[in-house]
Amino acid sequence: AVELGDDECIERYIRELEEIATSSRNPWEQAHALRVVAGAHARRGDWAVARELLDRSLSVAEQFGYAELRWLADEALNRSPILHS
Repeated sequence: AVELGDDECIERYIRELEEIATSSRNPWEQAHALRVVAGAHARRGDWAVARELLDRSLSVAEQFGYAELRWLADEALNRSPILHS
C-alpha cells in the first residue's frame, strides 16, 4: 500500500503493522515491519516518527546481519532530505 500510494489501505492496516513491528519475536519481520510503518508515517508527513522507526529498523537489521533490510533502511534515510540527518 505504501509503495502504491494507497492511503486508504495504509490507514486500514497501519495499526496492525505497528503491532507486528513492536511485538514480533522474529527480528527480520520486526525490522521489515518497522521500515514499512516508517514509510507510511513519512507519507503522512510524520517525519519524526518515520525517522525513529527507520533508526529502529536499521538497528535490528545491523544486530542480526540482515544486509538487505539494512540497505533498504539506509536508502530510505538517504532518499529523503527531511529524514536524513
